[in-house]
Amino acid sequence: MAINFGTSGIRGLETDLTDDLCYRFARAFLRHFAVQPDAMGAAAVKQCIIAGDLRRSTPRIMAALASGIQAEGFEVLDAGVIPTPALAFECIKRGVPGIMVTGSHIPADRNGIKFYFPWGEILKADEAPILELERILQGKVLRPNQPPAERKPIQVAESYVSRFVDYFGKDALSGCKVVFYEHSSAAREIYPAVLEGMGAEVIRMGRSEEFIPVDTEAVESLRALGSEVTSRGAFALISTDGDGDRPLLIDEKGQMIRGDQIGIIAARELEADSVTTPLSSSTALELSGWFRNVRRCKIGSPFVVAEMETVKREGARRIVGFEANGGFLTGSDMISPTGVSLSALPTRDCVLPALLVLVAAQKKQASVSQVIAELPPRFVVSDLIREFPVEQSRAVLSKLLSGAAALFDRKWKDSLGACSDINSMDGVRASFAGGDIIHLRPSGNAPEFRIYVESESEERAGRLVQVVRRWVSGELVA
Repeated sequence: MAINFGTSGIRGLETDLTDDLCYRFARAFLRHFAVQPDAMGAAAVKQCIIAGDLRRSTPRIMAALASGIQAEGFEVLDAGVIPTPALAFECIKRGVPGIMVTGSHIPADRNGIKFYFPWGEILKADEAPILELERILQGKVLRPNQPPAERKPIQVAESYVSRFVDYFGKDALSGCKVVFYEHSSAAREIYPAVLEGMGAEVIRMGRSEEFIPVDTEAVESLRALGSEVTSRGAFALISTDGDGDRPLLIDEKGQMIRGDQIGIIAARELEADSVTTPLSSSTALELSGWFRNVRRCKIGSPFVVAEMETVKREGARRIVGFEANGGFLTGSDMISPTGVSLSALPTRDCVLPALLVLVAAQKKQASVSQVIAELPPRFVVSDLIREFPVEQSRAVLSKLLSGAAALFDRKWKDSLGACSDINSMDGVRASFAGGDIIHLRPSGNAPEFRIYVESESEERAGRLVQVVRRWVSGELVA
């Protein structure tokens, strides 16, 4: 099966990510990197960092990538098992490119590869050239019995932990009892060290030696974690997905906090003057009235990064972005009230946004739930129709785009009010007079169709998303 780029990096079955393919992708990425206008100094250094998550296939893929890196004349710096944002941070700090092996939250029999320049993750415009270079390199394969590439081990944990402890202070979470769900997260060593460095009492639980594909947006599958907070009388429970770039936050009542709620509070605490987020995040962002400039983009961190670069050119000074999953990006340096600088990290990070929520509650002498309650009541519930052929997705999208307002009105006007706005930036997103929003989009190259519904309550959004699912599967495919 052909391997292609998804919303962030390439992904596929571990059996499809062959050693030869990974070898070629490493070479293709570094050749593409070498021709970047900003790459002159870094290309002269000739170093590339590799890191990975805890999947069973990750060591093999890292070894193949290392051989490809070495074949391009670069020294391989091996950071081992670390979260993705820690790799990105180290690339920026050292001024060198990097490659992360991770499948994030997808099943254990799959994996993926993410590529980083010394200034941040690659963008959508970089994907086609890398794929073309990999195609050109088709004849390049690892020789039988080829010796493994030399790798120089490097330590990145200390500087990544210090990034947050220095910014927030060693007493920022003093007196807070925080439960950390370890599972098989690549952040399970670093993240608790950050919390402890800020004065929190950390209770670790749920460590697994087998890989668990934790999806931080799968509310039902994670609901049982709520009792881990309430039974211990903890301030909150924190965790991440497999590669540590999406936050999981559960409040003192055992309620899971949605990623976009975390992102909005985090942006407020940083006093952002520009916030970028995909269409799938709730309109609580705009309704809060806290931000001078709000930008919407397509789903996927490369689109968030690209829009943040645009607003930077337009003169914004405190630039952030986040995804609906809570992954948080900073497009400019942030200065704390005490004058400490937090350098820009334009890739998804899970540590910063969750810390900002906890510290906000601590400062107010409030609970996490009380801080979240400051947001306007807007809730997004999503659903996924699997085994939905790509051709069928295209046909549904074409039908919607050819007469979206009339089509939505005919079906939903009596129950939701008239269709008041259509946004076709990423699929079709329809807003209704009654305040509800329905967003439909194909899932990239996968045979899946995604549904997002936003309403004034989570219960209403949950009911409506099921009705919309039946509509898509019935009338729209007829």
